[in-house]
Amino acid sequence: MLSTSSQRSPLLKNTVALYGVQLSVLVIPIISIPYLSRILQAEIFGVYMYCLSLAIWFSMVIEYGFQLSATRSIAEAQGDGHRVASVVHQVHSAKLLLTLLAVVGLVLFYYFGSLSRSNFDWYIATVVYSIVLGFRPTWYFQGKEELTVNSILEVGSGILSLVLIFLFIKKPEDGVWALVFQCGAKAAAYLITNGMIYRQVGGFKVSITGAIEALRDGFSMFVFTASVSLYTTANGLLLGFFAPTVIVGGFLSAEKITKAGLSLLGPLSQAMFPRITAVAGQNPEQAKMMALLMTAFMAVFGVTGAVLLYWLSPWLVPLILGTGYESVIPIMRVLSLLIPLIALSNVFGIQYLLPKRKDKIFNQIIISAGAVNLILAILLAEHFQAIGMAWAVVISEAFVTFAMMMVVIKNKFTY
Repeated sequence: MLSTSSQRSPLLKNTVALYGVQLSVLVIPIISIPYLSRILQAEIFGVYMYCLSLAIWFSMVIEYGFQLSATRSIAEAQGDGHRVASVVHQVHSAKLLLTLLAVVGLVLFYYFGSLSRSNFDWYIATVVYSIVLGFRPTWYFQGKEELTVNSILEVGSGILSLVLIFLFIKKPEDGVWALVFQCGAKAAAYLITNGMIYRQVGGFKVSITGAIEALRDGFSMFVFTASVSLYTTANGLLLGFFAPTVIVGGFLSAEKITKAGLSLLGPLSQAMFPRITAVAGQNPEQAKMMALLMTAFMAVFGVTGAVLLYWLSPWLVPLILGTGYESVIPIMRVLSLLIPLIALSNVFGIQYLLPKRKDKIFNQIIISAGAVNLILAILLAEHFQAIGMAWAVVISEAFVTFAMMMVVIKNKFTY
């Protein structure tokens, strides 16, 4: 049985480290978006937000779901250096194969997407940035519950990109450099952290059989992340087929501001996932108590956050984006409903179903929600554009939350 003090130490330490990262994720966009929305003006700012969304979505192809599956494997292998090294070799081998797939997808977007061919420099920056983000090694440090150095470098890269943006982005024509600076800062951080992993596991070994093993083990989590992306990251890309980049930029800005509040919950959830996974196998009752406390906290935070965002939207939009973005206010008010829904679905799914390895029912819910969102997005975005897309996202997330809640209630939160 794990002692209480031995559990609290890494959990508290890693929660604090992750909150440092999340604070940078929250604060840096709040500082950079007001600046860029004013300097780049609505049209170029829309291109910037679209390409940023594109890079994040294709980086998820490379990450594949390893942020969950590999974190779980590393957490389960704590203390077994040989097994940890094997997971690392398999994951990196798989990421190399997935990079080729992501690049092919981005090439197709260049020829058939909504941006014009004159935006070739934006596409090059997007391709490189997606690859850099795809090799983010947080899964390794999160699984080992050793996040301090990784978090410091994440925060440092965010601050560096912010400084470069303020120093060198002075006119709309400089817009693509905002993406380049973010990419370069992250690349520097990830080279250092991947170098740390290289030293700890004795080098990287590329193996086709290892890649296949990692892809097989992470497939259910890839289905999860891919399906989730259909009603999260991919919505801006879908909207791009029905609306001009100015409207897409407005929707993505509202989505980013809305999820900034939710990002405050991310570190706690990330730190709790490997901890509950480790505890559940040795002390199910303690794991159950941890999950119940998380549920209560997430419910209170979610409802409070939604009310505040809805009420403050008319003040926040002009403050953050400036003038000319008034159409974002009603979008943000609809998206405020996501805060309690995502907060609770995170607890039910990540803190309960995954530690119990109930991947099948987990993915059935997520895949169904992705299909619901895709249908609603096509129907609503075509006629109502950004506000229609916002409702498609909210309805899909509500489906996920209530479906997972019913599974958890049926199983009485037992591990």
